[in-house]
Amino acid sequence: MKKIFFHIYFLSVLLCSPAQGNERSKALDALQSKIDSLNARILSLRNNGRTSPTINSSTEKISDNTSSPVFLNKQGVNKTDDYRILEEVNSLNPQLNPLDEEIKAVSAQENTQLPKPSLYFDEVNQPDYQLETKTGNGETALVAETKQPNSDKTNENESKKTGGEGSQSDFIADGHSKRNSFSFYYGFTMPNKSNFRKYGIQFHEGQQFSLEYLRKFDSFFLGATFATKVYENKKITGIRVDDTIKGRSADYIHLVETGQINAFGQNRLFALSINGGWKPILTDRIFMKNKISMGMAFSDRELKIEEQMLTQSDMVLYYSFLSGLGIQWNDFFHTLFYYQFDGQSETERFDDQTFHELGISFGIDY
Repeated sequence: MKKIFFHIYFLSVLLCSPAQGNERSKALDALQSKIDSLNARILSLRNNGRTSPTINSSTEKISDNTSSPVFLNKQGVNKTDDYRILEEVNSLNPQLNPLDEEIKAVSAQENTQLPKPSLYFDEVNQPDYQLETKTGNGETALVAETKQPNSDKTNENESKKTGGEGSQSDFIADGHSKRNSFSFYYGFTMPNKSNFRKYGIQFHEGQQFSLEYLRKFDSFFLGATFATKVYENKKITGIRVDDTIKGRSADYIHLVETGQINAFGQNRLFALSINGGWKPILTDRIFMKNKISMGMAFSDRELKIEEQMLTQSDMVLYYSFLSGLGIQWNDFFHTLFYYQFDGQSETERFDDQTFHELGISFGIDY
């Protein structure tokens, strides 16, 4: 049926234009006659194919809008007759193919191009027939249904989905737009064993406070950190104890490295370093932070054994590596749980010193 409407429309356009030759008028007349004969045959098949009365026009509603439903009268519709008519109409399609070729040939000769028929003709939706319960006469009634696109629900779901993704992307974009960050760190530091001259030295756990400024470049950053570390001495180990054992031939001294003694005193470290690192975003609120720092530090040590007090101050090299997992609460505040390994270089009486640290950080983005 769509092809027939298209052919009728095309012929109407050609007939309305001025005649441009005897050949064109003859071709159009031939096409018109063929189409008229096909229309007459279709009408005859439709009128002769139905045994029951025709569909009442008051109960038939065909909307011009393609998305509107088509309601047909359920009474008086015969399933076999309707399907036979559709088969007859489909059998006429091969006869329309030569007409299509002739129309294309005429269009090519006249160098004309038809507009899309959808601009003038509404699309015809063929109803899908579904079986219902049997009527009182024992005949099966047919229901004409038109597939309704779930455009409203689809658009609503898509709008909700895009809205959620949009808010999430806006949050991440705002987080990236904050190029500056200022953070405060607090952690518990655990000094490793070290050496004092030829003896070993052990320490109590201490604390560290840090202030950090960062400048972000996408997921990378550069900045500076000022840190203060405080911890106390615990004991001196490896003291040689004289153990005199008398033998038959002579006396001798045996040295055993088992002696230890308590030590006191407080150690402080003030470090200023330049750092850089990588801060990848894992989700809309979870991120990871990896940082490497290098700088200089002022080391102030006190060592008290019995009544003896030793103090030493030096400028040392300071380094650290930090890795943590953080939460971005909003565009301005974040929290980081971190682990840090840091250390300082050796001095005149003390060897190099390393630390393990666990802590938390609170930051502001602006």
